[in-house]
Amino acid sequence: MKTLVPAAFLRVREKFVPTFLFEDTELSRGAGYLYVYLFSRAYHHGVCRVSQERLAHVGKCCVRSVQNYLKELVELQYLEILRDPDSGRSVYRLLRSPRVLGLIRAAEQAALEEAFFAPAGTQILPEGGANFAPAIKKKEEIYISPLSPLPEHPVRASSNAAHRMPPSPPAYGTHGRGGSLSSRSGEERRRLSLLRTSDDARERQTERTAAEADFERLFAAWPVKKDRRTAERIFLSLRRAGRLPVIGALLATVERFQREDKHWRNGCPPLLTSWLRGERWHDEPFQPQQPENRVEPPVMALPPRPLPETRPVPLTEAERRGMGEFATVTRGLRALWPSEGGAIPAALTRAKLRGMSLPALLARAQAFVRDAARPVSFGDWMREVWVS
Repeated sequence: MKTLVPAAFLRVREKFVPTFLFEDTELSRGAGYLYVYLFSRAYHHGVCRVSQERLAHVGKCCVRSVQNYLKELVELQYLEILRDPDSGRSVYRLLRSPRVLGLIRAAEQAALEEAFFAPAGTQILPEGGANFAPAIKKKEEIYISPLSPLPEHPVRASSNAAHRMPPSPPAYGTHGRGGSLSSRSGEERRRLSLLRTSDDARERQTERTAAEADFERLFAAWPVKKDRRTAERIFLSLRRAGRLPVIGALLATVERFQREDKHWRNGCPPLLTSWLRGERWHDEPFQPQQPENRVEPPVMALPPRPLPETRPVPLTEAERRGMGEFATVTRGLRALWPSEGGAIPAALTRAKLRGMSLPALLARAQAFVRDAARPVSFGDWMREVWVS
């Protein structure tokens, strides 16, 4: 697609302000304001490089809104976003798309209509250097017949005037003065063209008004009220392409999904934008498959098994004496180190497993604490015991 260079392509008035944007009814106000700024920056070469922070500052909005406006301009074929391979920054290129060319032609037709239907005596001054670009408007030749028009002959009254057929108007294209189509003036042919263009514009406006009313009905019936502008743009695009059913069928599909679809009943319907993009009115409501009713076999309860009787094993005399000795030594060590809790029984168990005598160990601890010049912890004494 070619690049739109304002300095070399458009008229003098439109090189500074893109007035053709006023003819686009689908472009939002924020995206149009953003395009005007990019249009002025890309005046000489058709491309410009501006940061999104700068665009947000100019547009008096946040960076997220700038990204949405740029996405809208790309979808409507106003510009193309490229990536600079060296710096990685975004480069914006104005496009001379069919949509932009059509809007420029519509703006020129509106200017001609204003000039043609101006009040009598109004002098329309041409703009300096404001000639039409050859790619937009072809120069029309005005054919003026050198002959004078035919005189008007009065109809004579006669007795059989009531039974006489009225004269038929002269057919265009026949020979004679003032009777050919080529003898019409350029102003008359331009007026007929403007009338046909006005009729087409009124018909398109009527269709758009009806489409907007249908979208209002669909959006009112949709359970999730989000992303309205994007959904309306997609709806109008599908409507123009003829890929959208009638509004009655759409509303019936919405009611059916609300009644039969499991996700919709659970409060999780999709967004209207994704529903329209995927043309999901062709889908069927989601119904989870019911599990088969399988009969489980009855579980037979087993009788409880009696546990074997347990009898306490009596302790021997040596075991009783050993347990009393362990308790006596434990109390003696805790008297020397009251802050030690479970470390003393654990250390005594290790000493007994090594074959040490617990009463001798207690006497050794008492002598060690008595002869020590400073307080000694139980851990330091046990390390000395294991080393020795």
